[in-house]
Amino acid sequence: MKTRAALVVAVLGAASSVWAQPQTQGNVTYTLSVANVTQAGGSWSNAPTIGASGASASITGANQGVLFRITQTMSIPAGAATGNAGGPLTWDPTIQVGSSGTGSNAGFWSGDLNLNSSGGAAGGTWSEGSGYNLNARTRLLTATAGNTGTASPTGDRRTDIQPAQFNADADGINHGTSYVVFQGMWIPSDLSARTLTWNAALGSLGLLSSIAAADSNYDNGYTLPIALRDNTIFGAGVSVNIVPGPASLALLGLGGLVAARRRRA
Repeated sequence: MKTRAALVVAVLGAASSVWAQPQTQGNVTYTLSVANVTQAGGSWSNAPTIGASGASASITGANQGVLFRITQTMSIPAGAATGNAGGPLTWDPTIQVGSSGTGSNAGFWSGDLNLNSSGGAAGGTWSEGSGYNLNARTRLLTATAGNTGTASPTGDRRTDIQPAQFNADADGINHGTSYVVFQGMWIPSDLSARTLTWNAALGSLGLLSSIAAADSNYDNGYTLPIALRDNTIFGAGVSVNIVPGPASLALLGLGGLVAARRRRA
């Protein structure tokens, strides 16, 4: 994290109120989706069954969770610094000494996001570490730098998810215009019936997302990317419905029967 901060400061300068101001045209939009996940073979280290991603998912019993995915999409297409260049960008050349103020979008640079729940007590855990299969483990995808954010003790949010990529050469970064940057599985500890709404939002640091520009003088030796803050937009939230199914209800009924027998004894 210290290395990441040093790189950001080196390219963009020290943090100040200007962090909240866009430096170029265009938007970065984050779309949140969710899918049901079912444990396989009694262990989360096995490859689980993952349902289709969408705007809602349901949990009907134990050994289930939901997998959140966050996709970033830039409104200005990205491309290589030479040849198949991305969409045009302009900026104040004083932002980065030596840059010309004109160029093209080379790709996504960095972001800062929170993932929050509302609508009732969430409770639960996140799929952290090697005890979880890679398909459902909480991690960054495609991004080559950054972190997965800090999980709250109650499991109802993640703070400052920071997907990023850093390279001293504008042609050395991923030139995709849209891709998944984060995934994380949440497993409820409370299976009481309720519906939770989850939303992606601007991170606690209040940092707008950045895209990397390739300077128009790239072919003349200016290879450094120019990291430019962009408007940051968040799509609609998703719903997680916790609806105990027949198996869970049967377990609850069995527990009640055992308790009743103990009382009679």
